Amino acid sequence: MNNDTDNPQPINDETEQSLIYLMFASSAVKKLDHQELSELSQQAERKNQKLGITGQLIYDDGNFLSVLEGQAESVQQLFQAISHDSRHHGLILIHEGALRKRVFSNWSMDYHKHKQKAGQRLSISSAIGALIDRYNHN
Repeated sequence: MNNDTDNPQPINDETEQSLIYLMFASSAVKKLDHQELSELSQQAERKNQKLGITGQLIYDDGNFLSVLEGQAESVQQLFQAISHDSRHHGLILIHEGALRKRVFSNWSMDYHKHKQKAGQRLSISSAIGALIDRYNHN
């Protein structure tokens, strides 16, 4: 799990106009264990690499938060496929927009169950706020 938010990857001029990001949340139909999350992350990483999509998937106590970055057509097609995935429900599009440079230079997954920051558990809602701020300053 490699989070590259500290070193955004600049996008070359030929793709700059068609790059977008989508941020969405959903709930798992059942709570996932570590093995299931690892398999999901590996599957997403393989698929996203083929599509030229970067981003992040966060899982916290049965809920997902995901950001996809890439060519508009690829991101939209993947989002449509994800919206039909039976492993989750209640999909909500939170934020989307044009992208000048990637916030994530590859795909990563964070599993926030049991993770602590400054003595408090990180939540999906705090991650949403932090990601929106990052994209608004991009």
